[in-house]
Amino acid sequence: MAIGEPNHGTHEPLALRNRLIRFLVEQMGFTAVALETSFTESFALERFVAGGPGELHNTVRDNFSWGFGNFPENEELIQWIRGYNADTNIRQDSLLRVDLSGAQDGAFPQARRAVDFAITFLARGDSTAAQSLREKLEPRLKKFSTWIIPRCLRPNAKTCLEVAEITAALENNGLLSFL
Repeated sequence: MAIGEPNHGTHEPLALRNRLIRFLVEQMGFTAVALETSFTESFALERFVAGGPGELHNTVRDNFSWGFGNFPENEELIQWIRGYNADTNIRQDSLLRVDLSGAQDGAFPQARRAVDFAITFLARGDSTAAQSLREKLEPRLKKFSTWIIPRCLRPNAKTCLEVAEITAALENNGLLSFL
């Protein structure tokens, strides 16, 4: 089941989402919750809901992308999932993340981290392909910084060409074929 909200940060849709998630987990047997937050930045959230270290407020604030950690409803949801998972008589729920942007509060400081993570993940199944991809991308990734994507949205042929080269290298190695 997928639900959305008409805009980010309004109380009513997020409160309804939290109630719906609780119902689906407690009454309907759902075992995973996917949230719109960057995959690489939110590992601490996944560890936290599984009983890992951290303090609720700082963990949520610092590990949701796009500033979504500032919404109290997201803090409430993470606290509830952690509490639910702490009950040893029931299976643990997974926290899934569905955004791979590398974004934090509208900037892209960790976009390189997302690419590095994807290559590391690829290495688990095919280390030769991962090494080949890393070698092909490395000269371009040194320029892959906080501002490469926003600059590409403005007229800047050089930066957009760099983004196009990275995209082509990913396509040539079959990493974008799922789209």
